[in-house]
Amino acid sequence: MGSPASSGSSVTVKRKRVAYLALATAGLLVLGLVYAWSIFATPIAVQYGWDKGSLQLVFNIAMICFCVAALLGSYVMKVLPLKGALAIAATMIALGFLGTAFFASKSLVGMYFSYGLLCGAGCGMGYNLVISAVNSWFPDKIGFSSGVMMMGMGLGSLLLGSAADSLIGIVGIELGFIVLAVVAFAVVIALSTVLKPAPADAASLLARSSSGPHASNDGLCDCAPLKAPLFYVYMIWAIFTIAVGITLIGGVKQGALVLGVDGAFATLVVGLCSTMNGVSRLAIGALYDKFGLLVSIFTSGLLITISAIAITFSYASSIAVVYIAASLCVGFGYGSIPVIASAFAKECYGAKDYARNFATINMAAAIGSFLSIGLISMASPDGTSSNATVWMVFAVLAVVGLADAVCFARMYRKRLNSSPCSGR
Repeated sequence: MGSPASSGSSVTVKRKRVAYLALATAGLLVLGLVYAWSIFATPIAVQYGWDKGSLQLVFNIAMICFCVAALLGSYVMKVLPLKGALAIAATMIALGFLGTAFFASKSLVGMYFSYGLLCGAGCGMGYNLVISAVNSWFPDKIGFSSGVMMMGMGLGSLLLGSAADSLIGIVGIELGFIVLAVVAFAVVIALSTVLKPAPADAASLLARSSSGPHASNDGLCDCAPLKAPLFYVYMIWAIFTIAVGITLIGGVKQGALVLGVDGAFATLVVGLCSTMNGVSRLAIGALYDKFGLLVSIFTSGLLITISAIAITFSYASSIAVVYIAASLCVGFGYGSIPVIASAFAKECYGAKDYARNFATINMAAAIGSFLSIGLISMASPDGTSSNATVWMVFAVLAVVGLADAVCFARMYRKRLNSSPCSGR
């Protein structure tokens, strides 16, 4: 993914980057539809009689493919221009929605392939391409830019997911997904024609005009992530926290229904979780730019841990209002993790190979999805996450993740006060 040789001035860079940020955020609303599976799964289960636990697996597969494709996309962008790489992502998303329209009434395996593999992979590749391209324009405010774009991604399932739910209610599941395929393809292709990576000298120009702490392209570590112990300690926290978040997001509507919440309000809860997911990305991005990485990690970790314990209590006591409040908090905590990953990639490993490092760090979501699937299958009496037994397990997982964050904080502070790492 090539960059223009020169940008002219910092004023030119700042003017262009605002426009690209706005366009990217709008485009990521469409990619955020991958998170709306909880909304789609309910009418599919009702109309075609599929098992809810099996349908929840579609979302887990989508998240795994999302992460793997994001990593592969970082290599694709080295051999293809941004426009061509985004065209591949657009095609995969469209084929995924079309496949879901065809397989919804016929085959669970078909939905695993269409929505899980194709939609998940297409959205993951497009996500990394867009985030990496636009963040290259914001080396001095990567928390802010990541937060704004990821807010768009998180709000996609609220704004477009709710609209898609209404559309499906009017025209039916098959035609509804066909419309989604056309819209998603058109939006991503349109974005590919206007979005450009930053020029080679953008960071140096902005560094001269900025006193911010994150304007440099250098990272704390001069080694690749896989050679740094700090990376693995971070990944443990991220994997455990993501596993809790994915478990909630993938079955939030079903959980609300189990606790007696009205169907329409249960759909609203999904939308509100998406709202919190989106708001957190902007809020945590601003928090990172102001207070740094550790405050961001502990804000997310504490919120996830307390909320997981509260959800366990809500199922044990059948108190729906506790479940709803805790779900919104999980949505906030879970939504912050991609922003934290973006900041961690840039701060610790610099701008060089940012797209690959960011995608490598985001593999935590794939591993977290596998962990979620495994724990649900072992702990759940009915194959779903909508019970106290499962959430007791995930509450313990969240506590262990928070303890790991304490270890990460010690290592991180030591790194700040030492020379760049050499794999130590």
